Parts: sequence; structure tokens; C-alpha cells
Amino acid sequence: MRGRGRYCGAMDSDAHTAGFPAARVRAVLASVPARPGLQVLGISGLQGSGKSTLAAQVVAEAAAAGLSAACLSLDDVYLDRAARQRLAAGVHPLLATRGPPGTHDLALALATIDALRAGRTVPLPRFDKLADDRLPAERWPRPQRPLDLLVLEGWCLGVPAEDNAALVEPVNALEAREDPDGTWRRYCNTALARDYPALWARLDRLWFLQPPDFQAVYAWRWQQEQALQAASGRRGMDRPALERFVQHYERVSRQALRTLPGLADAVLRLDHARRVKEGLNNPLCRPDCGIVAPAWRRFRAGFRPCRAVFGGFPRLTDALLPSSATNAGAPSTGSTARTASAPAPRSSPGRGSAPSCSRTAA
Repeated sequence: MRGRGRYCGAMDSDAHTAGFPAARVRAVLASVPARPGLQVLGISGLQGSGKSTLAAQVVAEAAAAGLSAACLSLDDVYLDRAARQRLAAGVHPLLATRGPPGTHDLALALATIDALRAGRTVPLPRFDKLADDRLPAERWPRPQRPLDLLVLEGWCLGVPAEDNAALVEPVNALEAREDPDGTWRRYCNTALARDYPALWARLDRLWFLQPPDFQAVYAWRWQQEQALQAASGRRGMDRPALERFVQHYERVSRQALRTLPGLADAVLRLDHARRVKEGLNNPLCRPDCGIVAPAWRRFRAGFRPCRAVFGGFPRLTDALLPSSATNAGAPSTGSTARTASAPAPRSSPGRGSAPSCSRTAA
């Protein structure tokens, strides 16, 4: 353990002001592997689902437990406005709009995570959504100590690309009117298939906040926009502009709804008020398939994906912290303290045999 610290910066409000119940926050944190060095926890959720709120809560819980933790959003590594304007001029005008696959600076994201994993205290990128541009680097927060935990949250985290045949028909009015030949959606889908798996592979756990349906996104994103404007005192999008904006994300959002419940390590099912639905407490997986390795890695390697759905508070018995953390005065979070000896790092996808799994593994 490296000592207390939390670095979430000024994250965008997602209007989920009440936050998630403390028991669920502890369950998310307890799912992080107890291994030496930085662990990266992914939280995926469609727009307005509460992923930024949950990420901040997890970081606060980790800091209270004596860990050095920080948040990073996929939104923080959007391409800057000038780069997107070049894409819009050279490929398709819709690429001027931030957010869809192909509009992120993945080199920056990978370099940041890899530097943090190497124990360096590099600045964490930040993006100003109302200005629609990246903040200057001198305004990025920098951890004071090497991180134990990075919470990476994003609207399409872990989502696989669609088959080319699925791109033929438009999914909404935006695609029908402004991308009639499919150039934009093919570009985004190709980027998702080619470029994003390297980022997904950096995740040690992936949680998915599952909305009741895609229509909930319009209401949630409007609440988010209103909260963002109220907090900043600046004007943003009106309702018609926001509804057009959300259509940029609809195709990949629907792909997330189809795939992530079966690919994520754990799922929190939400109702229209963003309350977690009560349901099954236990992992839904074979006895030999727990949540040791991210499910989409096993899936890409040819293994059957494993899913854990948490409706009520899951019965996790492993302690979060190594014994050295408890000795340093950090509160114990379970009956079994993890020792300094940690499991060996997992092999890369497709190499060797499937990792051994158990339901009780954290």
C-alpha cells in the first residue's frame, strides 16, 4: 500500500446526486484483484447512467481504506477539437462530434495508463465538455503518489464492434439523413474493432451499469446537461440539440446493451430512476469459471464468457487490502486478509490455457 490519496478532479455531473448504496460501492471495490502494482477497474455505462458518480464513490472508498486511487474518464481523452475538425474535413463531417469510436486519443490513454502502471505520477488528462476541447495540460491533476487503483469509466468501455452486415441499415434519423452511404458508421466500427481492444485489455475488472432500455438515455443525458450547465454557469445544448447529439451514440449504445451483460465481469441493472434493481446475488457462471479474468478476454481467446449479476449486495468475503495495509491502520473490509503474496499476472489472451477460476475469487 502506498498511502492515502484520491484524484478524481472536477468530473462532470451525471445528475445521480444520491449516489449508489455504500454496500454496492464496497462490492465494486472488493472485486478488484489484490495484486502488486496498479489495478485498473473499468465502469461502463451509457450516457447519464451514473458511471461518473460510481467511479467517484469507489475512489473515495478506496482512499478511506488507505489506497492511492484516481478516476479517468474515456471522455477525458477525446481528440481535441482541431483533430476532430481535420477528421471531419478528410473523412466525414459527423466526426467533428466527440464521443463515437474514432474520436478518442487512444495513444494518450494507453500512454497514461502504462505510465501509471509503471509507478510514475503522470498528469491525468481532462476534457472541458462545454468548451468542447481538451483542457491545457498544465490544468490536468497529477497524483502525488503512485496509484494503487485507477477507475476508468466510459460510455462504450468494453463494447465489441458490430458485424459489417449490421451497418447497412441506419438506426436513426441522424444516420439516415447525414450518413446515407454509411461512411461514418463504417469508420467508427472499424476503429472500434481495430484500435480499442488494446485499451480494453488494460482493464483488470469491468462492471456494466445496464439501463432498462435505450430510451432512458435521452432523459438521463438531459438531466446531466442541465446539471452541467447549472454547475458551470455556461450555456450548453438545448433539448433538440441534445437529442440529435445522443443519436451519434445510439448504434454503439445498442451494441453495448446486446453484448455487455454477457461480457462484463459484473452487471448492475438499473431502473428508469437509476436505482439498482433487486435480483440475484450470486455469479451466474459455471463452477470452474469465476471472475478471475475479464470475461471479454476469455471470450476473445475462445473461452465461454462468465457473468456476475449483482442485484442485492454480493457476499464477498475476501478483504480488499493486503495485510500491510491493515497493519498501517487501514480498516479491514472482510474476514480474510490478503497477504503480500499475490497471484501471478494473467497470461495474454490466446496464450496458454484458460485461467483457473472460482466463485470466491475477487
